[in-house]
Formats: sequence, C-alpha cells, structure tokens
Amino acid sequence: MIMGVDIECRMIDSLDELTSEIMAEREVIVYGAGAMAHVLLRYLQYRGLRHYILCIAVEDDSVNPTEIYGIPVVAIRYLPHFYRTACFFAAVGEQLREEAEETLCSKACRKVITISGNVFTESEKEFEQIPANIVMNISDEATRFRIGKLENTVSWQIEAVKTNTEAFGKFKNINSGKEMVLLATGPTASQYRKKKNALHIGVNTTPVLDIPLDYYFAHDSRAFNKIPIENAVEKCKGEIFIGRIADRLAYSRREIDIRNINKNKNIRQYFVNGPCMTDDLVKDICRHPLTDYFSIVFSALQFAFYTHPSRIYLVGCDVSGKWDHFYEASNLDVPHAKYFKLGYGLLKRFGEIYYPDVEICSMNPVGLKGLFRDCYTE
Repeated sequence: MIMGVDIECRMIDSLDELTSEIMAEREVIVYGAGAMAHVLLRYLQYRGLRHYILCIAVEDDSVNPTEIYGIPVVAIRYLPHFYRTACFFAAVGEQLREEAEETLCSKACRKVITISGNVFTESEKEFEQIPANIVMNISDEATRFRIGKLENTVSWQIEAVKTNTEAFGKFKNINSGKEMVLLATGPTASQYRKKKNALHIGVNTTPVLDIPLDYYFAHDSRAFNKIPIENAVEKCKGEIFIGRIADRLAYSRREIDIRNINKNKNIRQYFVNGPCMTDDLVKDICRHPLTDYFSIVFSALQFAFYTHPSRIYLVGCDVSGKWDHFYEASNLDVPHAKYFKLGYGLLKRFGEIYYPDVEICSMNPVGLKGLFRDCYTE
C-alpha cells in the first residue's frame, strides 16, 4: 500500500457480486490476459456485459495477444491516468492473485477487486448448460466483426491510398526539429497563450480562439452545433484537412458537407475509419485511413507524428468526461469519454514504438494527468 492514498482492495466470491460491481463502475479494466481472463470475458460476452470492459491490462503487452474478444490488451504502464478513476478486476489464477493485487496497489489504483476461484468455477458450470453452438457463436462474434470490418476497409483501400497520398504526401518529416502545439476544444484551451516559434494544429472549433493555425482538422459535422464549420474554416490561413469516413458502418460519425465552405479555401480531404478501439494507429498515413479513437484529436496527432516534430504540446485535451468546451460549460457526461481517454494511452505506446524521439507534453492536464509530461501555465 502507499501511505496517504485511499485504496479499496477486496475479493468477490460470486457471479452476482461480479455483475453488480461491474455495472456500478464507469471505467472497468480487467487485469490479466490468461485462462482466467478468457473465462471471465466469455461469461461477460454471454451475459451482454462485455461493453462494460474498457480494456485488459497486463505487465507486458508484447507477449500477450493484442485483443481478447475484441477488447484491446494494453500494458499497464500506458494507463496511469486510470489508476485513480477506474476499477481494476484481477482475473488471474490463485497462485498469481497476491502478486496481481500487490502490483495494482503499488500503483495506488483506486479500487482493486480480486476474483475468487469460486467465480470462475461458477461461470464454467453455467456454460456447461449452454448448447455448444451458442458457445461457438460467443467465441466467434469478435472474429466475425473483424472480418466484416476488414472486408469493408479493403473496399475503400484503393481510393483511400489515392486520397490520403494527395492530402499528406508532401508533409512527411517536414517539421523535423520543430515544436508543435495541438489545440483541442477543452476548457483549458482558453488558458493557452501562443507559444513563440511553434507550429499549431487546430481541430473542430478551435479557429475561433484566434490563434493562427498552420494545420486544421475536422471530420464530424456534429462538432459544429454551436459554431458553424464555415465560420471556423473562414478563420484558417494554413492547411485545411476535412475527413471522409471510410467505414460505411460508422453510424456514430456524420460526414462534413464541404459544398458550403468557401470555394477559395484549398481543402485537402482524407479518409478516416469509424471509431474502433482495436484499430492500430497509423504510421504511414498515405497508405491507410486514419484511426479514430472517438476523437478528431487522433487524426491530427497521427498527422503531427508523420511530420516528425521534436515535441508535441497537447492543449485543451482535457478528457474531463463532460461536454465542456472552451466556449461553453456543461454538466452532461460524454458516454464515450473513457474510450478516447484509453486512446491517449494507445497513442503513447504508438509514439514510444515508432517515434521515440518525439516528446509529448500535456498542458494543464485534467483527465490525462501522469500519462505524458505534465506542464502547467503560470
């Protein structure tokens, strides 16, 4: 345990208790990717509860599968911004239970629940009563989803390569040695003062902050309910990128109609996949649609990495869980906030693998505290 830090740590001993605990939490992370985790996730899949699980945490994701039942597997070192907000369920065998508990408590995780062997036994007994064809369907659901998504992606690939190459081709490594600032729409964006000699990427409504942008990204028309996209684009003097949705099944995205935007503006269109947490972030953005972790920020950041700056400052990436923006406050919850919060952890992993020389700094962090280098304005 860590002195001065409140940690709830206990064991559950029944499936009913497991279900109640999972449904009571906003952010649920399973710790462990072995046989016990597979038993747990299969049961949750059958009971229609899998969507409560944000991700699967492990010590080393390089020696584990990338996903289980369509749930991403992530090294716990990429999840520090979840330690004090999520509930961690240790799904490991009895011989590893104490070690898992010590690992999670050493990181000051807010709530750690270990699962007794009785729960796994109870789960297995319940599955003995289920017809084999239903079990097979449960096991194959994620595979069928991936195959369908792959087929859909292939159908777009030729056009995506042509479109994204035209949009991004000339920008590879163009910002080597420079600093970049990514402006998002969280409330802390209003605290930002232009950083001298840095390049600026804005998304959605950030042009109204009147900070000159070198690059601008948007691909979801619903981001412009308060401020029309025409007004935002009109303020842009730099490169303008407007996304097209490469995934026909992306019902949670609404493409932007560029026909009403000033015809004198040079708009570069690009392809982006629909929101999906098991997609990998894209290094070669000319050959693949960009990856969407429920936020336009990830399109802009994939582009920023592609230009290869020395440092990227995140401004207004508050991830507070509320619909708050720099231009208005709100008490409404963002239902998918936990997903793009996870997306930043996946982004950190992506950067460490492919761009280890690019530093990421989070300015006045709210939901991302502890993930990148935290920086504060005076």
